[in-house]
Amino acid sequence: MAETKENIVMFPFMAQGHIIPFLALALELENKTGYTITFVNIPQNIKKIQPLIPPTSAIRLLEIPFDPSAHGLPTNFETTESLPPLLMLRLFITSPSLQPAFRKLISDLVHQHRQPPLCIISDMFFGWSAKVAHEFGAFHAIFNVGGGSAMALFHSIWLNLPHKNTKTEEFPIPGFPEGHSIHIKQLPDHFHYAVAGDPWCSFLKQMFQDWLETDGMLFNTIEEMDHVGLEYFRKQIGCPVWPIGPILSSLGSKARADQHFIAKMLEEETGVCIGLARGSCEAKYKDIVEKIEVMMGGTCKGQDVKTKACEIRDLLGIAKKDEKNFKGASAIAMDDFLTAVLSKSTERQIN
Repeated sequence: MAETKENIVMFPFMAQGHIIPFLALALELENKTGYTITFVNIPQNIKKIQPLIPPTSAIRLLEIPFDPSAHGLPTNFETTESLPPLLMLRLFITSPSLQPAFRKLISDLVHQHRQPPLCIISDMFFGWSAKVAHEFGAFHAIFNVGGGSAMALFHSIWLNLPHKNTKTEEFPIPGFPEGHSIHIKQLPDHFHYAVAGDPWCSFLKQMFQDWLETDGMLFNTIEEMDHVGLEYFRKQIGCPVWPIGPILSSLGSKARADQHFIAKMLEEETGVCIGLARGSCEAKYKDIVEKIEVMMGGTCKGQDVKTKACEIRDLLGIAKKDEKNFKGASAIAMDDFLTAVLSKSTERQIN
């Protein structure tokens, strides 16, 4: 009888900005390990994911049942990108309703393969899947498709709502090192409307609680760029955190992945990057002209930006390098993640 290959189950949130990085990670894991990769999503998305998988890949797509009408969503919506903001919010809040169907899906896989998945990698919005993974003896990891610092800020502000408990316009960020503060005007409008106990805050509170059950967190970033945010999660969640980026944000295009990280760093350090290539709908004509003039006008700041972009490009290349005589930080983090996964599998078999 042929030996059953190890199986990694991946379950991203039902939005393109989550699915594409998850699929890129799936391809990277398949190439690195040779394991079976099972990619789970709702029927509305599975039919759109299929054409994105290269013919050389054996990634398996599985549908998880989802009835939009049962949650007040249009029955004919084809992608989450077609949903208006209020309905998108409803999709987030109702996503825990997928838990029973996901548990059955994993149970069926266990029956089919006669062993649990080696690992379940879920979206950050599906933290509840950690309990499902542990129920069947599988390792669980959360893959955050973005960077550590931005997500740490998101976690800290929504968890603590510090702007609701201060009279000053600038206040420290809970959980961040001393000296890290934020001005009230830097918060998006929806933070100001937040009320503890409302549906969105309640959803996030439970989501953050579910994160405490995971065995580890993967971030689409590199340690050198996001150390503060990554350390925040190591302390707040108390689990291993592996920065394995850059994971390609667009299949088959390393250039686009590099652009994403370079744009992120430039925006944070120089303040002149504007995300046109990233699909920013908030970019204004005046802003575009100003940034182009800075870059093309031969200014000192423009030269600084060009120099910094080259430095970041080199940093990204080094982090992902995986050669016989040298491994970058992200390549080492990926190895450490897989070692932790296999260690839990060995422990399960012994017990």
